[in-house]
Amino acid sequence: MTIASGPSTAMSQQRARPVVTLHCAVTAPQVESLCLALVQRLAAEVPGAVIRRVATPVDDTPMLVALDAAVVSARQMSGRLSWKHGVTARQQGPEVRFDVIDATLSATVYDGFARGLIRASPDFRLALQTFRNESGTF
Repeated sequence: MTIASGPSTAMSQQRARPVVTLHCAVTAPQVESLCLALVQRLAAEVPGAVIRRVATPVDDTPMLVALDAAVVSARQMSGRLSWKHGVTARQQGPEVRFDVIDATLSATVYDGFARGLIRASPDFRLALQTFRNESGTF
């Protein structure tokens, strides 16, 4: 019995992980916390994908997501997602206003804002599902 070895090793048989590119254009206190909250929400929507943040969005990526958000007051912010999947035209979700009643905007409340942005855009969730199916992630 002969066992062949060569380029067909376990590492070469692994599939490349799909990449979701995120551009996070935000004016907010603790901006890194807000962008991280969105990264975590995207990772939950597309398990197994790499979420890569970029300073400048590039349209030729397989899945591009952009967050445009700004603080309106110490207790309110608004924002929206835009996305481009493959060769489709860039789409834009609705503007989402996020109000905090018993606190001020901070890292502790940004997860709710990120969740609300994704939930408010059924077309975005459909694009993520299509991307997930195409890339074989679960």
